[in-house]
Amino acid sequence: MDIGILGPIEVSHAGRRIPLARRQQSLIMGFLALEANQLVPREKLLELLWGERPPLKARAVVQTRISEIRTVLRSAAPEDLSTHLQTAGNTGYLLRIPAESVDVQVFRTTTERARKVASDEEASALLRGALDLWRGPALGGCTQEDPFAVVCQGLDAARLTATEDLFDVELRLGNHNQIVDQIAELSALHPTRERLIGQLMVALYRAGRNAESLHSYDRWRRWLADELGVDPGADLQALHLAVLQGNLDGAGILSAHPRDEKGSGPAPSARRHSVSAPDADSMNQFAAKIPRTLPPDIADFSGRTQELESLRTVLIGSEDGIAAASVTGQGGVGKTALSIHLAHQLSGDFPDGQLYINLRGADQSTSVEPFVALGRFLLSLGVDDLPHTLEERQDLYRGLLAKRRVLVVLDNAATEAQVIPLIPSGRNCAVIINGRARLGATFGARPIDVDVLRPSDADQLLCRMAGVQRVQNEAASAQELARLCGFLPLALRIVAAKLVTKPHWNIAKIVRLLEDERSRLNHLRHEHLDVRATISLSFAGLDADGQRLLRRIGDINLPEIGVGLAASLLDVNVSVAEQVLEHLFDNQLVEVAGEDSAGYARYRLHDLVKLFAQEQASVDESPSELEAARSRAFAFYLEVAAVAYRAIFGGDYLTIHGPALRPASQGRHVEELASDPVRWFETERTAIVAVVERAAETGQVDCCWDLMCTVSPLFPMRRYFDEWRSIAERALAAVQEAGNRKGEAAVRYRMGMLCADRREHEKAMEHFEVATRLFHEEGERHGHAITTAHLGMVDRFLGKMDSALENYESAIPGLRAAGDAAGEAFVLRSIGQVHLERGEYSAADINMDKALRLCQSLDGFRMAEAQVTFWQGMLRLKQRRLDEAECNFEQVLALMQVLGDPRGQAQALRGLGMCYHQQGHREKAKGALTEAMELIRQPRPGLMESYIRRALEEVDAAR
Repeated sequence: MDIGILGPIEVSHAGRRIPLARRQQSLIMGFLALEANQLVPREKLLELLWGERPPLKARAVVQTRISEIRTVLRSAAPEDLSTHLQTAGNTGYLLRIPAESVDVQVFRTTTERARKVASDEEASALLRGALDLWRGPALGGCTQEDPFAVVCQGLDAARLTATEDLFDVELRLGNHNQIVDQIAELSALHPTRERLIGQLMVALYRAGRNAESLHSYDRWRRWLADELGVDPGADLQALHLAVLQGNLDGAGILSAHPRDEKGSGPAPSARRHSVSAPDADSMNQFAAKIPRTLPPDIADFSGRTQELESLRTVLIGSEDGIAAASVTGQGGVGKTALSIHLAHQLSGDFPDGQLYINLRGADQSTSVEPFVALGRFLLSLGVDDLPHTLEERQDLYRGLLAKRRVLVVLDNAATEAQVIPLIPSGRNCAVIINGRARLGATFGARPIDVDVLRPSDADQLLCRMAGVQRVQNEAASAQELARLCGFLPLALRIVAAKLVTKPHWNIAKIVRLLEDERSRLNHLRHEHLDVRATISLSFAGLDADGQRLLRRIGDINLPEIGVGLAASLLDVNVSVAEQVLEHLFDNQLVEVAGEDSAGYARYRLHDLVKLFAQEQASVDESPSELEAARSRAFAFYLEVAAVAYRAIFGGDYLTIHGPALRPASQGRHVEELASDPVRWFETERTAIVAVVERAAETGQVDCCWDLMCTVSPLFPMRRYFDEWRSIAERALAAVQEAGNRKGEAAVRYRMGMLCADRREHEKAMEHFEVATRLFHEEGERHGHAITTAHLGMVDRFLGKMDSALENYESAIPGLRAAGDAAGEAFVLRSIGQVHLERGEYSAADINMDKALRLCQSLDGFRMAEAQVTFWQGMLRLKQRRLDEAECNFEQVLALMQVLGDPRGQAQALRGLGMCYHQQGHREKAKGALTEAMELIRQPRPGLMESYIRRALEEVDAAR
């Protein structure tokens, strides 16, 4: 088996590629191949795949991916290739494979050999062979936000070093004309590589292009001054002088010289001068200067008691190595204020000073490079003659702090590469790293997440800035103001500053200004403070897919989103959507809100971020693009709802669907979500309500009424009657406005069910009658049969038994024609109930037996079978066959517990309570009925609650 990671990750055997379907599978194989024949700890894999915050089921995901890889390897060849992938208990994984079968291992050994051979010709051949192994970016490429970016960067750096080694060799061989253009191209791409600049100058000079050599140096020198604020190093300055004097070959500079006699590298005169770590004596000259570069403390700092205590514990309570904390959170949440406030509080614990720098990492155009940051720190420490290379500055900085107790605050950091050179090595120092990215895991920084303020802390901040009396006089308005600001400290500071500068304004006035969502962000800016600008910095750091997804999330306007919805909005698969969502998470634009029924994370936008996203959607997306994305999202919800319905009820029985389209590309994910339908509903309930509302708003009426009708039976199962009524009324208004008669009939059918459950029988009858008429006029025979059967149900509730039987029996042909077996079973069972109430036990038994056999003849009829079994139990009570009745009710209770249906459990317990009562077990009866009441009780009693209450009264009366 061969593995290639110097480009897109490829696994092959005997010349035939072995496909890995998931990106995570490929990455895992790539990471294991990088450490071939060495144990890779499971925690390291989790960190490489997800960074500091893996999802809740990350370990299970990795185990699943490993299992999937083994399955693929088993089927890829006659021999079992899966034996190469081994698990070391609970520790990690090991890939046993010859080193020569992994391209990166071959690359490493070949470049090492090239550096040791005596012949430049042989070195050139080896280096070219090593570089030919590359087929593209390592591991298929990555972004700065990817957790494994540091791995890619390391490999890409090794490739660049090998290329520079090759240029050295070719220059010694006199092949400057063949490589000069390659060096020019590469140096333009990597202007910070001083070695490349020197090689370019040498190649141009030897090619007779002296003016270009001098011009390239001058152009690079100006770039260095503009971007980094430094001058070229001593070697490059000497090389420049040699070119000016026309004496390059005698200058003893860089790589233009032959190897030493042992063939181990450039001759001593050509080797770069290195600066060792400063010794104790050389440090004494700086000992008197104590840096104090912290910005002023925040006078009105409020709240954050828990965060301050956590930070203090990390910074002064650690005994092992450097004490470092990584403070992360969305823009405007107060990371800088928290860190500066604590740094001032801890000034006595760090008597040798506090160093602060704003690295401006949120804005890539103005971010501060480590070279410049170290220069500022060294100046603050009393160093006048700054070293000319990053390594030298880093050595001097760490040497100066080795014996000191200094607190370093790195504000607005963006990447590990920006931070690591600024970490002191002294055990007595401490570091606070602020940023939107979660940094510092590679050197053990403790993560401290900062969220929005608690309501009490928000009130305290307003009081401190705008005045206690002013806030107390308008306490209700102040609470609403904090809510409209999303409890974001930056937004609260802005509105408080406006109150200070506008003493004639009251809080209610600002509340009125902020209530209009379309202009809210316009009012959340004051002087240099601007919520929109703060969010824009995070938005600008996203790639195109990330920006597109954020815009569409804002447009769809749901309280939470999962990977399936994101995939629908982007029209990609779930794996890609998850990566994009994690990209938003890493940029602090979404937060994790929990986990869906398939084990994937769910995400939430802060209210102000959502408003920003909506603004961007209206500007950067066309109406047709937004409409298409919404259609896919609504259809996704409708499909999951339909699959969940079928999982509970055995099929599309006793329901009507519309013509709304459903996605085909996410079938597997849909099945995963709906495999636990009740959990899916609990997780998605508020989003479902929002989807119905949004579909109605945007005119997608078919999806609106279909989704409402499909999920309707789930609301009473979980006793969410208010939300059920809300979406039913919204759907009814939408279909009536659109003149959608079939939709209106379907919605009225579900509203009739709602009214019947709430004992509003006259309203239920009205809805069913209108629905029956509309279905008939639309030629919808199935719908007509369903509503006719439910007219019979209301007749039975009202004691109109003859009318009930007539409606039930007239519904059966239409249900049979539609293949609605569960509907037919419902009618047969209902006919049995009519006979039961009339005392016609034989007829009741016949119809209920028919209903039960119909349910048992097909798979998945668990709910319908349970309902029939319950009423058979009620019949057995009347027949005084109490043991059989008890068995019936216990069967129903067990099934309802599996389905997670509290309403069904209460019904079964009601039956058991009645059975126990007739058996003379009055305490057991009381217990079962009390438990049933606890499961079913609502502020407004429903039909079943009245039945249970009546049974309890009978038990009490008998006592």
